[in-house]
Amino acid sequence: MKNFLLADDHVVVRSGVKLLLLEVFKPAEIYEAANGEGVLEKLKEHIFDLVILDIQMPKTDTIGLMEIIHTQYPELKVLIFSMSAEKIYAKRFLKAGAKGFVSKEAPLEEIIKAVNLVLSNKRYISDSLADFLAD
Repeated sequence: MKNFLLADDHVVVRSGVKLLLLEVFKPAEIYEAANGEGVLEKLKEHIFDLVILDIQMPKTDTIGLMEIIHTQYPELKVLIFSMSAEKIYAKRFLKAGAKGFVSKEAPLEEIIKAVNLVLSNKRYISDSLADFLAD
C-alpha cells in the first residue's frame, strides 16, 4: 500500500488528485495538507512514499519547506505539482531536493507518469523543461 501526502491549498485540487491516485494506486492511503505547517505536522505523524507539493500556498515559504523536508527526511520523495512557470521554478525546487516537477495543466497520463517515475526513485521533468535546461 502506498501512502501519499497531497499539499495544496485548494480543496478541489486535492480532491481531484486524490481520486486519481486512489484509482491508479490501489490500495493507497491519501493524507492532505493545505499549507506548510500542515505538511510538517503530517510528516511527524506518518511515513509517506510520496509528497505531492504545490508551491503556492498561503503562509508558506515553499522553497524553505522543501529544504526542511530534504534535510529532515532525506529519503522522502517529493513531486512538485504547480501552475507556476516550470521554467522559472523547476530548477530551484529540483536543486532543493524535489524529484520532479509537473504542471497542473499536464494531461492525466503525464501526471501518472510523473508519480510512477518519482515513486521508482527516478526524476521527472517534462520534455519542454528538458529542452529548456539543455539550452
